[in-house]
Amino acid sequence: MFRKHLKTSGLRSDTVFGIVEDADGFLWISSNRGLSRFNPVDGSVRNFDRFNGLRGDEFNFGAHLQMRNGRLLFGGSDGVVSFHPDELLVNTHTPDIVLTAHSKYQRLATAYSTDQREAETVTLGYDDDYIQFTFAALDYASSDKNQYRYKLEGLDEEWIDPGEFRRATYASLPAGDYRFTVKASNNDGIWNDQGASIRLHVEPPPWQTAWAYSLYTMFFGGTLVGYRRKQSKKLGEVSQQKQILESEVQARTRELSQRNEQLKSLNQQLMQASVTDSLTGLKNRRYLDEFIDTEVARIDRQNRGVYKPRRNSNTINISPSLFFMMIDLDGFKRINDTHGHLAGDRALVQVRDILHSSCRQSDTIIRWGGDEFMVIGNTASPHTVEQLAERIRASLAEHQFALGNGHTGRLSGSIGFAMYPFSSTSSQSLTWEQTVAVADHAAYTAKNSGRNAWLGVYGNRKSSWEELSRTNINLPVLARQKLVTIRSSLEKIEEYIEKAVQERA
Repeated sequence: MFRKHLKTSGLRSDTVFGIVEDADGFLWISSNRGLSRFNPVDGSVRNFDRFNGLRGDEFNFGAHLQMRNGRLLFGGSDGVVSFHPDELLVNTHTPDIVLTAHSKYQRLATAYSTDQREAETVTLGYDDDYIQFTFAALDYASSDKNQYRYKLEGLDEEWIDPGEFRRATYASLPAGDYRFTVKASNNDGIWNDQGASIRLHVEPPPWQTAWAYSLYTMFFGGTLVGYRRKQSKKLGEVSQQKQILESEVQARTRELSQRNEQLKSLNQQLMQASVTDSLTGLKNRRYLDEFIDTEVARIDRQNRGVYKPRRNSNTINISPSLFFMMIDLDGFKRINDTHGHLAGDRALVQVRDILHSSCRQSDTIIRWGGDEFMVIGNTASPHTVEQLAERIRASLAEHQFALGNGHTGRLSGSIGFAMYPFSSTSSQSLTWEQTVAVADHAAYTAKNSGRNAWLGVYGNRKSSWEELSRTNINLPVLARQKLVTIRSSLEKIEEYIEKAVQERA
């Protein structure tokens, strides 16, 4: 049985220049991003680069040798690397951790994992709507391989892996007490499970504090006492009128309270209905307008300063990104025409359930209109988006749709997606609206190429809206001109591209 191991399995690169097996059965693999030791028994990988002592990360094809004494030689652009596998040691140092809390304008507190004292408490006022925690593991053997996970107790249910970002930001926290804890490991996976912690107390607004409720009580109590003194001077009929009046006031207060609750509930329902599709319960286009600008601004902030010119113009962007995935149902019109619109509505509800089961909880699913859906999510890996597209495609194609009255039908999906930022070297190559247009053309191309398929479009440093719109976003032509890179579930996508270019010519 053969198994395929790629970067997703832990290797630093999919480009392999040489493989040597040492005396213990480990495979030593040279690439254009350093050396990797691969254990064929359990599939574990240990990577080495210039931060581990190598002179450089670039090696040459075929430049590898095992000597009689067991030493391994690898040749690269910076010379020859010589070592004995038994001489390599595992970093057993448990890293110390430093944790700092910041507001918008100043540093609030710093904590260390070595500190045995109770965690310091930071207090935020009710109008302080922002706090950021930054952290670092104090192990420098190969700090780019250090790992982290954090949790804000009182808000986060699970530990969160921030990836390469050593910070966590929270906004508009409800009043209450929290505890932020971060744990870290060194480059060889040795964890500091004690971690570093900072306590956080968010104060309630003044009108919800104990002294405010005391003032409310004193005010209403004083009013009631005065009212009773005044009414106590009256006899007989006046006393009876007082009781009647108090009863009416209480009834009116309850009635007003109930009406206020009803109005509040109706306002919430109206707001939810305005951004919700009435048939499927999914978000609609208006919801996209409500939240997309904030998401795009966040992505732009995270990617600010990371774009640098690259030699390979076809390099796929793996920086933090948003993906826009368009799903156009194949065969939906046939169901409507054959079984009626009620059957079509039943099918759309089942499509919603399939998308919910296929997507992550963090993904946003939108009914774009008619038989079109959109999925929006955060990712740093195009491979993850391709897996999601394949999962949705397969789930739609395999599902047997119940249409009512004992009838069943089949649907499939023509799926297209694109990433924002679209170019790996510039965050300004396409706007998010233009990226959605590219994803829509990708779904259209998948439908024209045979349906029941997905097609992803990736930009490069040459990609710009002016260049793409010259061909009216004809993806086969753009791929032929190397202005975009296309990946697809279609086995003969290259033949389709060639045929489409010839037909256009």
